[in-house]
Amino acid sequence: MPLVPNRWLLSWALTVTATGTIAVGALLAPVFLHQAPFRLSDSISYDAKLNFIVSAKTTLLRASTLVVGSSFALNNIDSRTLSSETLGEVINLGSWGLTTTDTLRLLQIIAPRNKRYIIYASQYSDISSQDKLQANPRLVGRFVSRGPGFSTLLSMFEKYPAQMGSNLAWSREHMDPSSYKFLNFDQHGDVNYQADQIVINPDRWRKPAFRYELKDEDYSALLALSRYCKDNNAELIVVRTPYRDVELNPHPALRRTFNLHGQKLKTLSVQGHFLYVDTHQTLQLSDRYFVDIAHLNAQGAELVSKQIIRHMRLMQQDQFANTKS
Repeated sequence: MPLVPNRWLLSWALTVTATGTIAVGALLAPVFLHQAPFRLSDSISYDAKLNFIVSAKTTLLRASTLVVGSSFALNNIDSRTLSSETLGEVINLGSWGLTTTDTLRLLQIIAPRNKRYIIYASQYSDISSQDKLQANPRLVGRFVSRGPGFSTLLSMFEKYPAQMGSNLAWSREHMDPSSYKFLNFDQHGDVNYQADQIVINPDRWRKPAFRYELKDEDYSALLALSRYCKDNNAELIVVRTPYRDVELNPHPALRRTFNLHGQKLKTLSVQGHFLYVDTHQTLQLSDRYFVDIAHLNAQGAELVSKQIIRHMRLMQQDQFANTKS
């Protein structure tokens, strides 16, 4: 058999190298040119938060309080207010669309240690025993502990065709403070919409109500979250964030689900030994604090956070009184 010419081998090697370089360059161009996050899931918000966790690892280690949940945690909590009120360092791990199960899985993956409080901010639509997020827990765990590596690049390569558009549009869509897609986290990991910058979308402001049936098994994940906190010596605080009453009132089925959810959380707080804070009921916020049907501007998020602090102080006073008696 004749030998393959060295020149052919060299040409083949150069072609493979060039192809690989172009492929890697195409994957990483959005990361370095547009500051897009490394992608590990089907949610750009979740991936951006994972990138934040990696960059804020030192702060995360020393934080005494974690805020977790969906966009109701990301947007409706002001961690700066919480941290200034003797809660120590506060980090917000919230991202769009996380169910209770997704939230618990994230905590299990990053395995935070020595946390005093875990604040779960949510609405009835988040309560589910099903995971909504498409992400490989082992890949996420490796990324969070070691940063981006070969497995990250491989995952990005597999998802590249479906995610190319959102990656390239990162700066335009997710760094714009007038957009609901804004994902420029502050030092705590919050995204608090500024009332003078956000452009209100009429469809989101009066989003058609849908009937959301909640079953008892949907709350099993919340009790699992409570057990997780107890096993890790952390106090769980479950917060129901505000909802525009004007959109609840015309829809009796939605109002019924909403009210039953509040009653269920109150009952489970006794069973699961967690603090329940119903900021929808206690604050009864007017429209000036909302940016859509259930997300708040920065002023609304500050009021919610102050209400959490108030209830936490009452809890601490009760605990102190019980220890004395």
